[in-house]
Amino acid sequence: MSVSAAYPGVVLIWSTTPLAIKWSSEGVGFLFGVAARMVSSILICLALIALLSRRMRWHRDRGALLTYLAA
Repeated sequence: MSVSAAYPGVVLIWSTTPLAIKWSSEGVGFLFGVAARMVSSILICLALIALLSRRMRWHRDRGALLTYLAA
């Protein structure tokens, strides 16, 4: 992956940090802020995969499921 392709992804993910901090401090709890940030990141990634017409690899022999679980 090139730096020019990775940079917008990093900016999008880290731009949700203030949002998670705000949600955590408003009384809904720390876990809600973290979980909401992760779910929004997953939705963005799935939308990008669909837009780019990519397929996710689900082969158990390559360890893809374990990698997805760890991520």
